[in-house]
Amino acid sequence: KKKKKKKKKKKKKKNPFVAISDGPTPQYPEPPQAAASPNHPNNQEEEVVPKALPSPGAAASTPAPKKKKKKRPSLRPSDDVESPKPNLTDGSSDFEDEGLQDGLFTPSPARRNSSGDAFLDEFWSAGSTTSRRAPSDPPALIIGDLPTSASTSASPMPSPQARSLEPPRPQVPQEYKSLPVHGNEQLYFKAVTFSSASTPPALNILNVSAQTLQPEKYLHSWQVNVVPCGPESTEHTPPLVKPNREFHGELAGDYASHRLMFLAVTDKGVYFVAPPLPPGEGATFDAHPPLSCVRLPLASLVRLTIGFFFQRLSLTFSTSHLFVLLCSTKEACYDLLKCLAPVANEARCNDGTYGESKVRIDNDDKSWLTHFQEVAGSGEVRGYRVVRQQWKSGGRDVVRRVLVVMEDRLVLADESYGQDGSTASQLLPPGTPKLSIVDVDSLKNVVEVRPADEDPRQITVVFKQKNTFRRGHKWRLMCWDGREAEKVVEAVRMGVAAAKATVK
Repeated sequence: KKKKKKKKKKKKKKNPFVAISDGPTPQYPEPPQAAASPNHPNNQEEEVVPKALPSPGAAASTPAPKKKKKKRPSLRPSDDVESPKPNLTDGSSDFEDEGLQDGLFTPSPARRNSSGDAFLDEFWSAGSTTSRRAPSDPPALIIGDLPTSASTSASPMPSPQARSLEPPRPQVPQEYKSLPVHGNEQLYFKAVTFSSASTPPALNILNVSAQTLQPEKYLHSWQVNVVPCGPESTEHTPPLVKPNREFHGELAGDYASHRLMFLAVTDKGVYFVAPPLPPGEGATFDAHPPLSCVRLPLASLVRLTIGFFFQRLSLTFSTSHLFVLLCSTKEACYDLLKCLAPVANEARCNDGTYGESKVRIDNDDKSWLTHFQEVAGSGEVRGYRVVRQQWKSGGRDVVRRVLVVMEDRLVLADESYGQDGSTASQLLPPGTPKLSIVDVDSLKNVVEVRPADEDPRQITVVFKQKNTFRRGHKWRLMCWDGREAEKVVEAVRMGVAAAKATVK
């Protein structure tokens, strides 16, 4: 009873921050806040330690301590914490804004200048293992398709001081001054680069001095996908080495992708030209800087090798340079042969430095078939196409493959070329094809071959499931253009029909 009386006599302390009802609310200063510090007691987590139970006499006087909960880490990104940098070793792209767009390398405006040095350094020596997802629709090309992005084995470009002196800007005809270079490349070569019959071409030539050149007559140019092979070729055109992937998308080594370039031919030289700047600042005929290129004498072209099923054309020069052009169609390969062989023979007869014999034209069908049978087994090959494999999810980049239609099965394989910059081709002679199997399935298991609705270049090959515990798988492939996709679909369907007819 005495304890209860003492408790009633105690006066309650008034809280000075509680508003008074019978008068105006006084304005009190807010209590000072502690500085944000990781060592401050307010910012530290307190562990809940179980305490001993109080005695019965002290239970009424001292309230029980409240348990404090541990702070959980927030899942939302904070403004003052830097987001983790993306891992570029898995093939993901981190430079969409300044990467490869619309079939051309697009440097950011800050990296451009009047001489084009920043653009060339970025194009030739872009150092990264990243690659870019294929855009939804590439531009119309004469030969080939879109480029791939950066390189790991790219040798650095020589400094601007070590290069040949940049030629003066040529006189552009008045009617062409406002035309954009993008989309009018052949006209630009003819009217600007090789316009004058009395002055050398207006180009930044990387492997020879521009002062030693003589006036040349422009003949033709193509937009091609180039794979340089050998140390001489990769010195000024570094290979584009990208991460390779297995069938399901796991990283597996590397491979050398192709580089989009312009192949210009004159009566005296062969030029591998870097693509011009895209539409924008300095992209008109009048304001565009001279393009950079690698020049080889036309008379030094000694051999033209046609790839299997006319999917590629290899150019071999007596200067030990070798370039593999991925033509992808028989028409494109024939167009190159029809132009290059006659003018090269004429140049060799007139020059005399590299011999007067004609250019040798051959194919590698026999050697390719022998190597393919060693890798994939014997059988008749009824179709062959250079394609690219893509994945529906995971943000993976497309990877170049070859699709082989045999009499009883479909083969999806990797194809590299000797000394093209990839690890698997270092010990091979320059330009020699090397195959490695990615996936094989029987033509009897093909359920459907359908083209994609959104992109005419894409096709999907659906295989039935092999057992009840495993679902069917799909090959998602991308061809160079819509016509090639139709040919691939037709070849696979004919193979499936023939395989099922033999069973019956």
